[in-house]
Parts: sequence; C-alpha cells; structure tokens
Amino acid sequence: MSRVSYKEFEQGKTKETNVFELKIILVEDPNGGFTSFFNPDPGIISEGETKEEAVLNLFQTLETVLKHTETKLKFKKILPE
Repeated sequence: MSRVSYKEFEQGKTKETNVFELKIILVEDPNGGFTSFFNPDPGIISEGETKEEAVLNLFQTLETVLKHTETKLKFKKILPE
C-alpha cells in the first residue's frame, strides 16, 4: 500500500479510494488527564488519565463508530427505499 496524504486523497491525486492519513492530537488538560482527537477531524474525541489511555480510548471509540456505521450501511442495503 502506498502512503498517501489526506489532502492528496481529497484532491483525487490517488487511485486508491480507501487510503488517507489521520494524525492524533493530544492536549493536556489543565486539571489533569489528556484529550485526544484526530486531524483531520472525523468528529471523534476521547479522554484519558494518561496519554496512552487517551489514545487507546480514541481508537476504541473509532472502532465503535465504524461498527455502528457498518451496521447502518448493512440495514440500508436490505431495507426498501
């Protein structure tokens, strides 16, 4: 698999339609803990007491969103218009 940036993907500069790059942003909270999210932002955000926990929670949240989306798409395929 070749490495393609999200910007190149958005601009159609790749033939690979399922490849893009997500960067993880970590922000230390003033009251303790960390907030993590992706850049570009697909609308998923998570928190944790440590950097590792915040990132792990972020990926678990992403997995949940993808599972929900997959289920929603499956239902859409079988339901009449």
